[in-house]
Amino acid sequence: MPLDERQRKLVALLLAGHTDASAAGRLGISPRTVPNILRALMDRLGVDNRFQLGVALGSRMRAPDRPIHPPWRGTGPGEHIPEFGVPMPSARRGASA
Repeated sequence: MPLDERQRKLVALLLAGHTDASAAGRLGISPRTVPNILRALMDRLGVDNRFQLGVALGSRMRAPDRPIHPPWRGTGPGEHIPEFGVPMPSARRGASA
């Protein structure tokens, strides 16, 4: 199931830990547009919630060949996740130093 460019970028930003509002800001769209995009994807895939959407997208999208360690290990805030080309959020929820 191919995603258009905006859908792909939104999914990548949310996967990287952005909130709806911060992802919307990076994409230059209204924060209210984010749930509309996700709802359209949910309807297309026949799922009822965001968790099911994540599972459905994960099972349908071919994962790129990955190194043994996740690509974000050691990646600091503001650095790019190689697979998605989006910056990491500056603060991780629940992370302890």
